[in-house]
Amino acid sequence: TWGADLNPQACANLLAEGACGAAASAREFASVVDALVILVVNAAQVRQVLFGEDGAAHLMKPGSAVMVSSTISSADAQEIAAALTALNLNMLEAPGAGVAGQAALVDVAGLAG
Repeated sequence: TWGADLNPQACANLLAEGACGAAASAREFASVVDALVILVVNAAQVRQVLFGEDGAAHLMKPGSAVMVSSTISSADAQEIAAALTALNLNMLEAPGAGVAGQAALVDVAGLAG
């Protein structure tokens, strides 16, 4: 397992729990993973993770999967999926349902489509 977070303490926590690596950007490990799970606030942040200056998508192996667990519009999901398909990557839209308090208690629902 690899993890990315802008918060250095979150990265340190990942490493302490046994992650293979942690960085501020998924770009650091995009070329070695078969799947990337993205859980950020909105579609703009999903695009930043995938296609921004430090974007991971262009470095991922063809055929890899990208699971977007952010709540985004259908139009945004279709646009992001098309951009990933052009790179021979697969997208699974799987937003989580719940609020921060529920997430802290590991009480959230996952949806996939």
